[in-house]
Amino acid sequence: VTPEQRRRMRADLGLPAAGTLCLLVARNPMRKGLPTVLQALAELPGDVLLVVVGANAAARECVARAPESVRDRVHLVAETSQVAPYYQAADLYVHPTLNDSFGMAPLEAMSFGLPVILSPAPWCGFAQYVQPEAEALVLSHPERADELAQAIERLRSDVDLRARLDAGARDVLARHAWPEVARQYLDVYADVLRERGTAS
Repeated sequence: VTPEQRRRMRADLGLPAAGTLCLLVARNPMRKGLPTVLQALAELPGDVLLVVVGANAAARECVARAPESVRDRVHLVAETSQVAPYYQAADLYVHPTLNDSFGMAPLEAMSFGLPVILSPAPWCGFAQYVQPEAEALVLSHPERADELAQAIERLRSDVDLRARLDAGARDVLARHAWPEVARQYLDVYADVLRERGTAS
C-alpha cells in the first residue's frame, strides 16, 4: 500500500488524514486485548489513533469508560467482511490477544505490509512462527500496556526497524502461503505412508 493509497483510503473511510493509525480486527475485541491497547494509548501522544473493526457492545462500553483523551482517538467499526480497506488505511497492527490458538489477523496485516505487535505464546499461537525483532515485535505479556506503548513509539520513529520487519514479514508470508502449506501436508502424508509401509 503506497502512502497515497493509504491517504485515499482514510478519506474514503472517514478516518483522520494525519496521525499514526493503529488497527485491531476482531470478533471479540475484548479477548484480543482492547483494554491493553486503550491503556497504551493513554501513554502515547494525541496523534496516535486506533481503529477497532468488529466492535461489539462490550468493546463500545470499554471505550466509553476510557478517559476522554483516549476515547476521542478511537474509531469503532461494526463487524464487517470488508476488512481490506482498514488494513490499507492503517499504519500498524496491534494484537495483544489474551487467547488465540493461531491468529489470522496478524498474518493478514503482514500481507498488507503492516508491522505487527503481538502477544507472546502461549497467548498467541502465531508468535511461535515469527522471529521477534526481525519479523514482528513480541510483548512479554499481553497485558503489558507500557511495552505496547513503547513498541508503537518504536515503529513510529525507527525507519530501519520498520524496514527490517517489512522484509521479515515477507519471509513469514512465504512460509504460510497456501502452496507451501500444501507441500508441508504432502510431506506429512508421505511420512505416514512410509511408516505404514515399514510397519507392514
